[in-house]
Amino acid sequence: MNSTFLKRLYKKTIPIMPGYYHLCLMLRKYRLKGWEWVNRVPVKPGIFVLVHSKAGDFYMSHPERCSIAKKFFWTEGERDPLEDKVALDLFADLSACSDVVLDIGANSGLFSLVAAKSNPLAKVVALDILPEACRILVDNLILNNLLGIIEVQLTAVGPKGGIFYAPFNNISSEMPTSLSLDYKEAGGFRIQVPVKTLDEICVPNFIAKKLSIKIDVEGTEVDIFKYGRDTLNLIKPDIVCEVIPRTREIDLYDKILDEYSYRKYLITSRGLKKFDRVKPDARYKDWFFTTKDSFDFKTDGLSE
Repeated sequence: MNSTFLKRLYKKTIPIMPGYYHLCLMLRKYRLKGWEWVNRVPVKPGIFVLVHSKAGDFYMSHPERCSIAKKFFWTEGERDPLEDKVALDLFADLSACSDVVLDIGANSGLFSLVAAKSNPLAKVVALDILPEACRILVDNLILNNLLGIIEVQLTAVGPKGGIFYAPFNNISSEMPTSLSLDYKEAGGFRIQVPVKTLDEICVPNFIAKKLSIKIDVEGTEVDIFKYGRDTLNLIKPDIVCEVIPRTREIDLYDKILDEYSYRKYLITSRGLKKFDRVKPDARYKDWFFTTKDSFDFKTDGLSE
C-alpha cells in the first residue's frame, strides 16, 4: 500500500468527518510556535480561504487540493515565510505600474490575483502546463470576480515549437507545485500543451508596454531566457524569478541577463540584496531581475 493511496484515503475520509473543521480552527489558534508541520495538515474540502495581501484581500479555493490555499488557511491569510511575503509585495508594486503582467508557472494563481488586485487596468496573463492548476485558477477568478480581468492559458514557455504532454487527471494526493517541462512520468491520459517562446508571446504584442513577469518553472528558466532575448532587449521587463538548486544551465542564463544589463537581487526576509551573479541560495529561492538603476520598494520594516 503506497503513501499516495494512504494520503488520498485520509483526505477522502477524515477531513469530512463532523467536527473536523472546528478541530482545525482550534489547532490553528492554539498551536505552539515552531509547529510548522501544521501547515501540511489537510483541511475541510470545499471551504474558501481568505488571503491578505498588499493589494487587498481575496479568496482562494480548493485547499484540499491546493497547497497554497491550505497554507494560507493555517497562517490565517498571511504570506509566510517573510521572504515569500517580500516577493509577493514586490510583485504587487511592479504590477501596479505595469501595462502587462505575465505569470509564468501560475499554478492556482496567487501572483495573478495579486497583480489584478494591484492594477485592474493591466492585462494579466496566467500560464501553466497543468490542467488541474488551470481549473483551480479559473475557480479562483470566478470567486473573486476577476474572470474577465485575468486571461488563463494552458501553455508552456520554453523552446520554440515544442509540445508538452500534460497529465489530464489528478496525479498525486495534492496538486503538484513543482511540475516542469522535464516531467516524463508515463501513465494516464495526456493532452498536448503547446510550448511557446517568451519572444513569441511578448514581441508581437507588448512592444512599448511596461511589462512585469513572474517565473516559476522548476529549474527550466534557461529556456525562457534563451528564447526570450528580443523581449529582454526590446521590452526590458522586470522579472521575479524562482531559482532552485536543480536549475539547469544557470551560468548561461546569468550571462544572458548580463548581456542586457540586468541587475540581480536576491529576495530575502529583510528585503533585496544585490549580487553580481545568480546562484541558488540555501534558504531564499526568489530573485528580482531589473534594468532599472533605482526603484522605490519598501519592505514595511520586515525583519527576521
